[in-house]
Amino acid sequence: MNKLIIFFFIVACSFSLKAQQGNLSVLKSNAALFHETKVYQNNARLEYIDNNRIVNTNSMTLPFVDDFYRNTLKPYNFDELYINDTILYASGTCISNGDFDVFNKAFSNTQAYYYFYDTILDIVDSIMLPQVQVYNFSEATCFPTETSIANFWPAYYRSSLADFDIVTGEKLDSSLVVPDTTITLATIYFANLPDQFNWIDNFAWWNTTLPINPITIGVATLDGLNEYGLAYNKTVTNAYGEADVLTSRPIDLSLLGENDNVYLSFFYQAGGLGDFPNPEDSLSVQFRGLDGVWSTKWSIPGSTDDKFKQVYIPIYGNSFDSLIYSYPDFQFRFKNYASLSGNNDIWNIDYVRLDKNRQPNTLDSVVRDVALLYDFPSYLKTYSMLPWNQIQAGADSFADTIIIPIRDNGQVEGIQTGSFPLEINISNSINADIIYNESGTSFNPQLGQEIKNHEILPSTNFVLPSFASDSAYFNTSFAIAPINRNSRTANDTINNRLLFYNVMAYDDGSAERAYGMSGGGNEVKRFAYEYNVAEQDTLAAIQIHFSNIDVNVDDLVFSIFVWDSLEIGASEIDAEKYILGSIDNKKAVYIDNVNGFATFVFDTPIIVNDKFYVGWAQIDNRNLQIGYDLNSTKGRDKMFEFANNVWYPSSVSLAGSPMLRIILDGDFPIPDQETSIQNVSKIEYIKVYPNPTNSVLNIDIPESLSDYSISIIDFTGKQVYLGNEHQIDVSAFTKGMYLLSVIDNSSLKRYSSRFLVGSI
Repeated sequence: MNKLIIFFFIVACSFSLKAQQGNLSVLKSNAALFHETKVYQNNARLEYIDNNRIVNTNSMTLPFVDDFYRNTLKPYNFDELYINDTILYASGTCISNGDFDVFNKAFSNTQAYYYFYDTILDIVDSIMLPQVQVYNFSEATCFPTETSIANFWPAYYRSSLADFDIVTGEKLDSSLVVPDTTITLATIYFANLPDQFNWIDNFAWWNTTLPINPITIGVATLDGLNEYGLAYNKTVTNAYGEADVLTSRPIDLSLLGENDNVYLSFFYQAGGLGDFPNPEDSLSVQFRGLDGVWSTKWSIPGSTDDKFKQVYIPIYGNSFDSLIYSYPDFQFRFKNYASLSGNNDIWNIDYVRLDKNRQPNTLDSVVRDVALLYDFPSYLKTYSMLPWNQIQAGADSFADTIIIPIRDNGQVEGIQTGSFPLEINISNSINADIIYNESGTSFNPQLGQEIKNHEILPSTNFVLPSFASDSAYFNTSFAIAPINRNSRTANDTINNRLLFYNVMAYDDGSAERAYGMSGGGNEVKRFAYEYNVAEQDTLAAIQIHFSNIDVNVDDLVFSIFVWDSLEIGASEIDAEKYILGSIDNKKAVYIDNVNGFATFVFDTPIIVNDKFYVGWAQIDNRNLQIGYDLNSTKGRDKMFEFANNVWYPSSVSLAGSPMLRIILDGDFPIPDQETSIQNVSKIEYIKVYPNPTNSVLNIDIPESLSDYSISIIDFTGKQVYLGNEHQIDVSAFTKGMYLLSVIDNSSLKRYSSRFLVGSI
């Protein structure tokens, strides 16, 4: 029986009295990016160093256009796919300038040999070792053509008959022939960057989740994180400096000059759904001259204005620019200065264009493109994911309305694109039955509606299929077909997949903020997240995405709880009363599992019915931060915080969803009696008081127990007490959370409770 009791007046009056409250923070890492690139972070760097790759990027011809509808940054698996040649031994001034990882190697100027013992002829024999080619790169252009090639022999060891075991032929000893030459060398790798990539680095992050009303779907984001989604500087507090760069591939401007009106334009947005850049932060654009020097041509300080703005920059501001920028390998780059300790100071870049014969402040500034702006949204009402059996049983339904924004960028000049058809198709993975189809619908953005929403009514028009399956997914395709003023068609289609399997979640997997509890001194801080199943199921595990923010708190100890009820707004005298189960004394695991979620498994799955709550408790004053998804607001009214022995709805004002998920094991056999679950007794439970305490702990034992033992485990997992006393002096215990278990010595049934040693 669920006992959710809501006292609205108490809740309203009590917020100001809370000693602790939930709060949102800026992220210190990017989980999505970290996991996309983790395999490449962990590659052993024994054969090469990142900078030892010489990348051949064929120069592009104008126009250069990138609207970021797809990821056009250098791929992370570049080494695996695009390395086409390797030089083991490269020397010369080009590799000794600090850009390469080098080593010293000794060679012989005369023939080298390998010595071995011939057991048949009973003699020492030798074979000639092949020559080693050392490529010298010392010309001004350096690569890819070598200045010269020198031939050497490897250093070698001479052996005599006395150096071998004449029975086995095993070499026992040898003497080094002193080499003639020692050379500083590097191993270098040559590669070609395919034409579909417009940028030669990946320090920026391509995504569709951080921008607000982008020009088209997809942006490149510059922040305080490196290419792997981790802070540039994790050791220095408030570290600041050069952060991301986004560098174009070479562009051929060799036949152009001051009179050709060559301009670079782009749109930028400060912050978006991420952290706003501060006034001391900046975004800049730099050009690379013929001499290899980068010069800043435009810069803007940070602000809280989150509107996309377009910038025009001339390539040739004067006649001198024609001398240094009119060459076949011209490049430009975006660069930001930011806090280097986290996912801070964000800039979103969209719709970059470089071309000749352009005129700023004219119709040239108009982007003649009709585009979709975001991925297809979730069309479930309550959850972003849930098992197929639960949606079949009614745990969720289709949303009443979902919105697909479409931008008619050409309306800047007061001309609309006109009506055009659109098409939507959603089918299931089991038998490809149609869930929803909309074809040929006329969509007509009116003047003044630069962004117009297409509304879909899932609860009215979608058909929920019925079939027996553990899991399923829905394939979704949405396409628009403008025929006028639509210069790029690739951004007119989005394809998504909605999964149904054993995960139940409110978030969509992207963390734009971090949520945690603060304040309260030594008071227990608790967070609870409401879930609801339509049919009895088994809770097998909890998944949490931890977001490292101001400090690393991977030594913070917490416990995970499952409650069948919360008395919202009422003083909860017995905090153990409604606990279904727990996972005690755990620590945060930062981005260490698939998709950025650490998984905590119950020893025995817990039976859940109807409404229940999952969350954690901690006594550490530091924040145990978990991801907070701003793109999905489904979990906002399911959040509850505990203060002064009272549960309250969360005080966080910004709508979003904490990234705490549950795993339901639908195949786990459900026992007849709930009391068969280990560590849980709904009929008889252990009461300990006072809690917290700093002196004597009293224990009430169920009358049915006559032969029992009591065990106390500290937050490190160490047993600190074993006996059968009803009163235990804990004054010498270290402050912290403890697990107390009463074990029935005859049936081995276990009753558990928790208590806190600390301030009363």
